[in-house]
Amino acid sequence: MKAAPHILIITHRHDTFEGKACYMEEVSWFWREQGMKVTVQRGPGPKIDADVAILHVDATYVPQEYIDYAKTYPVTINAGVSNISKRHVSRQLVRPGDGYKGPVIVKTNGNYGGLSDAGWRQGKGGLTGTLSRLRQRLPWYCRSQVVKHR
Repeated sequence: MKAAPHILIITHRHDTFEGKACYMEEVSWFWREQGMKVTVQRGPGPKIDADVAILHVDATYVPQEYIDYAKTYPVTINAGVSNISKRHVSRQLVRPGDGYKGPVIVKTNGNYGGLSDAGWRQGKGGLTGTLSRLRQRLPWYCRSQVVKHR
């Protein structure tokens, strides 16, 4: 009988992952219920014997060390995605003066309003972490004025 696959989920070293309301956590519980082994590794580290690695870094720009680490596994998911900024993945932008009068969905350039990015830079501590927590309390249209990110 073939052993169940071992799935490695690589998160940011400061990410809590478990206990967050995110899709990947829900999927990982399903996989476990199906008898698969799922390991969550915070940041690149010692090589783990896994069949599949999923790069799940909650950041707009994924550090190269994470991508390099994920690519050491036989099968990887998301290892080719290092930039999910809205301006990188979409050219459908509405700007003042464009003449567009219809409804729009407003998305920030940074993933999740850049909140994770700001926190990761200082390990969620220090001034940047404090500003990141402050930003979470502000309306979306004010957030970019508190912490500038890439």
